[in-house]
Amino acid sequence: MLDIPIAGPSALCQTLAFNKILTRAKLSHEGVKLPPGCNIRFEDKDNLNKILKQFKDNNFTFPVIVKAPCEDDSIGICVVKEEENLLEAVNHSFTFQYKKEILIEKFIPGREIRTAVIQDENEKLIMLPVCEYVMEPSRIREYKHKFYELKAKTGEEVEILERKIWDPTQNMQNIKRLTDISFECFKGLGVTDWAVFDFRLNTEENEFYFIEAGLFVHFSIPCNIGKLARDIGITTEQHIDIAYNNAIKRSNAKK
Repeated sequence: MLDIPIAGPSALCQTLAFNKILTRAKLSHEGVKLPPGCNIRFEDKDNLNKILKQFKDNNFTFPVIVKAPCEDDSIGICVVKEEENLLEAVNHSFTFQYKKEILIEKFIPGREIRTAVIQDENEKLIMLPVCEYVMEPSRIREYKHKFYELKAKTGEEVEILERKIWDPTQNMQNIKRLTDISFECFKGLGVTDWAVFDFRLNTEENEFYFIEAGLFVHFSIPCNIGKLARDIGITTEQHIDIAYNNAIKRSNAKK
């Protein structure tokens, strides 16, 4: 709004991606495959019958994932396997956000995959190496898994999920599919410079389901995008320079 060149996704784009309900609505319109789901309003948070009717109307049932739509790093997210635990999870998720709506999605069993996309000096999209978090198909990545380094410093006992980079020669077809989907997500959300996208791969269906987008880059050593860019020879310094120069180009193009 102040005509200051911004490196990275715009504030409007970040607002769209940060709210998982808005993200679903936009990407559904773009034709991206999503888990079946529904929104629960605050006034209906204790109305089990009304919530279950939404499950039926949207053709899904347990297990489900209850999500606070406006939080990052899996805060306010949990898997619910039985009806008797649903209202507790719904009320818990409402404590994490602005008390209007939360999101419930069908839980997709399978493998958890992360993709990352950046733009080159001409704003052409570059797909970075695909990584997978190794865990049981019935689990999800939780908040504790994302901050294990921080917890390790406090002496807490933590579980570390293995992070495996896909071999492009062994996963060529799936990487091509993920590239196409990730580029659609990037363009559909109006992203600039960088983004990460999380998917669940249902191995029985052989389908990728979009879970969420992440647009934050801190350019430190453990940064996901930085790690994956370095894997294909793009240094942190180069990535910063590319993003900086593209921000200047976008700003000049408006004048």
